[in-house]
Amino acid sequence: MRLSVAERREELLRAAIGQIEARGVAAVRIADVAAVLGVSNALVLYHFSTKENLVAAAFARAAEDDLARLRALLG
Repeated sequence: MRLSVAERREELLRAAIGQIEARGVAAVRIADVAAVLGVSNALVLYHFSTKENLVAAAFARAAEDDLARLRALLG
């Protein structure tokens, strides 16, 4: 089944977050994120253009997730 653009982007962000958590920002490459999902580097770059854009989006998503968890805890 083919993923929608939004679903693919979400999948890429999750993979990037996992790689950043495991290896650190400096060590993570576009190729690492692509390899986790078995997709091409070109697909990652299609969605994010640069590593910097991917990292920024990953940090933004992680912050959103953390904020949602905090709000849930605080009720």
